[in-house]
Amino acid sequence: MSSLLGSEDEVLQKQSGELGDAKAQKSHVLLGAGSLTLAAIEAICLFFVSANGLILLLGGLSAGVAQSVVFFHSAPVRLPLLALATIGALLNLWLLFNAWRLRSAPSAQWRRKPLLPAERRRIVIVAVLSVVTLTLVGTELYLHHKYHGSAFARLTAPSIHLA
Repeated sequence: MSSLLGSEDEVLQKQSGELGDAKAQKSHVLLGAGSLTLAAIEAICLFFVSANGLILLLGGLSAGVAQSVVFFHSAPVRLPLLALATIGALLNLWLLFNAWRLRSAPSAQWRRKPLLPAERRRIVIVAVLSVVTLTLVGTELYLHHKYHGSAFARLTAPSIHLA
């Protein structure tokens, strides 16, 4: 009988021990979740404090760089860059057109393979960027003419128009 009682006591101890383990696991999970939550809040706070310093640095740099932009907006720099952008965009469009023309020629039909999706995507991206470049160059020339009297005006200092 004593062995039976001993085994019942052991069973009861095991059950109470398992309950204690379950409670300990729950408390560990709650403690871990709380720690994780506080660490996430602290990381967000650290991000915003760091971003605030970065914003201050960027603001100071942009004020300093704004003075050097006048040099890049002068005609000797601006016009050759616009010409290079226009030539590059027109060259890209011509190459795309020429490739399309050669692919659709009757003599090329026997060896023509369908374009891969990556090749189609590249062609569309190049075409769109070339058209956007030409649009931006035209817009810049138009606005420069509108605000400065000539698209080719030589600017050495920023001009202010009060309307």
